[in-house]
Amino acid sequence: MLLPFGTAARIQLTDFGTATGVSVAPASVTVVEGGNSATYQAVLLQQPTDNVAVNVVPDAQLSVARSQLTFTPSNWNTPQTVSVQAPANDIVQGTRTRTMTHSLASSDPEYTLLPVASVTVTITESGPPTIVVPTVWSPEPIPLRGTAAPGATVLITVSTDGAPAFISVSAVADAQGNWASSLFIPSPGPYQLEAVANGLHSIVYNMNLADEAPQ
Repeated sequence: MLLPFGTAARIQLTDFGTATGVSVAPASVTVVEGGNSATYQAVLLQQPTDNVAVNVVPDAQLSVARSQLTFTPSNWNTPQTVSVQAPANDIVQGTRTRTMTHSLASSDPEYTLLPVASVTVTITESGPPTIVVPTVWSPEPIPLRGTAAPGATVLITVSTDGAPAFISVSAVADAQGNWASSLFIPSPGPYQLEAVANGLHSIVYNMNLADEAPQ
């Protein structure tokens, strides 16, 4: 209906409050295959009338520490953390992306069949660990260093003449993939070193320790 010219129109606005939903952040993370985990957080956007279960569904190449987050009417606005990893395998696939999806379950009709954002996970390939081999014997512990997948625990073993390993030490690779440790070698001579990290073996390094550095 047309109003007479000069008649003011009145518009009524209704505030329906904050839209229901689940906030997931960040939207993308990066992990190293067989290495350390990455995390993201989920939180509800509006207080529910009953518990809301957020089911975490990883891709087949990913694993999670928790497959379900439960939000209640009292903790709905407290972010909960999802930790995701890419377990090591024996297949070289290079860098690739996979997706974490989610679903909701609740008796609150506002949270029924509500879509939840996914999280993109970039997986980088991990290579076998390496060792920088020393050449000079010392009565003090000999420093060792090398590389491995970031966050990986590296086990370094020492053997001689093909016998079983008689010395072992461990180290944890830093965020750049570098590790450092030291070990005591009883005397100069030929030894074999090997490193294992995330189930991956380094090559066997031959180490021939001399009494003193070459002149």
